[in-house]
Amino acid sequence: MYYRLLNLIQHPTEHGFEVVDNGCCGTGDFEAGFLFCAYNPNTCKDDTKYIFWDSYHPTEQAYALLTSQMIENTFHKFF
Repeated sequence: MYYRLLNLIQHPTEHGFEVVDNGCCGTGDFEAGFLFCAYNPNTCKDDTKYIFWDSYHPTEQAYALLTSQMIENTFHKFF
């Protein structure tokens, strides 16, 4: 999963992302999304452009892409 996420970060526009150096919520410094973002009305307007929701967690869009890639490329190895 690490290399798939790294690929998103290194090639964001190929995957439909625009922002890689900040999270949709928060300052970009170290903070946990639940503690800060759950009560913060000042999140980004379009989280589909961001790879990260906060300084640590990928957005729903990023998780969907990563999961899809893992299923397509890895799942068959288990069966």
